[in-house]
Amino acid sequence: MSALLAQLSGAASHQAQLTFELGRVVGFTLWQWLLLIAVCVGVVAWVVFLYLRDTVELGRGVAGVLILLRLGAWAGVLWIFLLPQYRVERQQEIPSRVLLLVDTSQSMAQRDEASPDGSPWRRIDAAVHLLERTPLLKKLRQVHHITVLKYSTKVEPVAELPKLPPGSPKEAHTASSTSVPENVPKDWASKFTLSGQQSRLGEALHEVLTAYHQEPVAGVVILSDGQNNAGPGPEAAVALARENRVGLYPVGLGSAEQERRLQVAEFLVPPRAFPGDAYQVTAYLRGWGLQRTPVLAELLLRPAGAAPEAAKVVDSQQLTLPEDGDAVRVQFQQRPEEPGPVILTLRVRTLSGKPSEVQQEKTLEVVDYKTRVLLFAGGPTREYRFLRNQLKRDPTMLVDVLLQTAQEGISQEADRILDDFPATRPELYEYDCLVAFDPDWRQLSESQIELLQDWVAQEAGGLILVAGPIYMDIWVRSQTPAMKRLRNLMPVVFPQHFGLLESEDFRRRDPAPLDFTPEGLTAPFVQLADTPEESHQVWASFAGVYGYYRVRGAKPAATVFCRVEDLSGEEGTVFLAGHFYGSGRVFYLGSGEMWRIRSQGAEYFEAFWTKLIRHVSQGRLLRGSKRGVLLVEQDTYQVGQTVSVRAQLKNPQHEPLQLPQVVLEIVRPDQKLQTLTLTPVEEMPGTYAGQFTVYLEGNYRLQLPVPESDEVLTWSIEATVPDLERQNAQRNDPLLTQLAKQTQGRYLRPWTAAVEGSEPLWELLPDRRRTVILRGTPRTLWDNRWTLLGICGLLFLEWLIRRLSKLA
Repeated sequence: MSALLAQLSGAASHQAQLTFELGRVVGFTLWQWLLLIAVCVGVVAWVVFLYLRDTVELGRGVAGVLILLRLGAWAGVLWIFLLPQYRVERQQEIPSRVLLLVDTSQSMAQRDEASPDGSPWRRIDAAVHLLERTPLLKKLRQVHHITVLKYSTKVEPVAELPKLPPGSPKEAHTASSTSVPENVPKDWASKFTLSGQQSRLGEALHEVLTAYHQEPVAGVVILSDGQNNAGPGPEAAVALARENRVGLYPVGLGSAEQERRLQVAEFLVPPRAFPGDAYQVTAYLRGWGLQRTPVLAELLLRPAGAAPEAAKVVDSQQLTLPEDGDAVRVQFQQRPEEPGPVILTLRVRTLSGKPSEVQQEKTLEVVDYKTRVLLFAGGPTREYRFLRNQLKRDPTMLVDVLLQTAQEGISQEADRILDDFPATRPELYEYDCLVAFDPDWRQLSESQIELLQDWVAQEAGGLILVAGPIYMDIWVRSQTPAMKRLRNLMPVVFPQHFGLLESEDFRRRDPAPLDFTPEGLTAPFVQLADTPEESHQVWASFAGVYGYYRVRGAKPAATVFCRVEDLSGEEGTVFLAGHFYGSGRVFYLGSGEMWRIRSQGAEYFEAFWTKLIRHVSQGRLLRGSKRGVLLVEQDTYQVGQTVSVRAQLKNPQHEPLQLPQVVLEIVRPDQKLQTLTLTPVEEMPGTYAGQFTVYLEGNYRLQLPVPESDEVLTWSIEATVPDLERQNAQRNDPLLTQLAKQTQGRYLRPWTAAVEGSEPLWELLPDRRRTVILRGTPRTLWDNRWTLLGICGLLFLEWLIRRLSKLA
């Protein structure tokens, strides 16, 4: 009883309601009720009949008492059967909710909005101003709970801003989407970094409407330019909004007029060149609103560190732009004379109509450096002999050879002839590249294999393994620690069964054609001629190879450049692949038969091996310091992508640097300085790694001061904007109007109409708050000792009276 009184007292203090119910009969149908009533009437009739019959000689008084006692006991049983219970019900108000969806795709970086002082604004800047500098949020929060989200390729929560309590002068909300809101984000711009490479407006609307379909949503406010260039259209989202009676309220950002815009879509410059060697610069140009407009493309050159005004025009071409968004290619060929870093600038300007000009810069290292190569061969194969003779004649190369089957004192075309594989750091570390032609690795000690591994990982050495039919299966099959270490170096996974000696892979009657992957078609060492078209023709005329070593596949981080037909009928086996190992590169060539391409011209064989050796050893060429090397995976990234940076550093004693961290400086396209902390890589002493995301279009220059030194390691990368966000970048008024019209919403444009119009946004959104009944946990009224004592007491009294009355 005291618990019940306490419940009643608590319910009254919270203006709640106490309700009683019979748990057993909740949801009873009419037939179930009739059956229950019939059973109760039958029990009563039977008890009355029974006791009237047994008490004929005792009088009606005793009969009536016994009947009442038995019916009381049956009533107690019925009470238990009906499961009587009570619960406390409270009313709770769920505030109306507004979903505020902000577009963070790259198109929102267009500078076609005007700030209050008239200066150009990005579209996202207008959205941030609307949230930070206008009363929009405060006015909306007087009636609604606001959920702020952002979208581009996916939807992400940003902030939960609860409804303000009545009369509250302060805003109490937070940027956290997972905790109880307390404070409004102080810097909305930091919440809306433009990293999206697509605009999936239709998909985003459908996702948020589905996620909040049980909430009292007053409307969805969309701060966007209306781009929807990926994913499904808005039809499904509109249908869902109409079904839930949720209005869409787009706020248009940007200009609806098509922009006359010129773009350098790609500017391809090799990272390095050699004095006297020709190199090619390729650019792809696009225009919008400039169909058939003549433009002048100029290539300018200046020494690194010189002012932009010092740049001189070294070549130029005039061309005509095609249709909107279509690319046109322009190529320049240059031949550097002096070593040193130079800045190449591509400047493009229109020659008619409204003037328009764009330019882009790239850094080129002209390297006056002789690449030192060690040829390590198990036997004098044709590939080995042709390459040895070529490198001996090349003035940019120094070649040493180690032929394991050579007799002592034999003469060879080389700078030095080695009798043994290098066994010390000074001996091996002087080489930039090691080309291994199916050698017998078992003749090397475990310390020499470990030295080779350190040379690749720590000294950015380049290793090329040319597979062959003599020793490959032997060391691949070996389970010694040294051979396991060697296999870990390779970019391919070797087979677990060893049937090479029984296969025909090295004894084909017909040549196996080379199948280049997309990565292979663009690899620099595959470009054997002056133009990609000529290189493609050379490879198309190449019959293929008559032998190769079959591997299981490439390792996860490796790049496959080429495959060959597999006799088993399965996907072609990997023929050419490469990967980073520490700060160096390791390449795998499936057989030593590239000499066959000499049938197309000896210069093609020379171009392949020269470019491959330089590519593999580029980490050594670009170290810029004996104390370290700075490497990234590629030179061009799309805005929003993550850049992985690796640095291999040494202390003044040329031992692996042991510091808890090093700091990389990043000069962004807007000339602001950003820092990135690089941390040590486990099991790779002296190797540091880190990642950062490029958010701005243009050139990023990476600078890493070498600790305890005046030297600085540098690298440049280019960040570009994906074409999807460039095409038709004007505000999509038809789509935004359709969204509002079909859902009984309102399209607000320009964006100032959301707060300054005759009907500001907060007056358009209805109050969709609703009240729900929260039902407490039921408390039983029968499951207690009083019910049991009552039933037992009635039955005891009945029994006692019957005994006293001498009834059976």
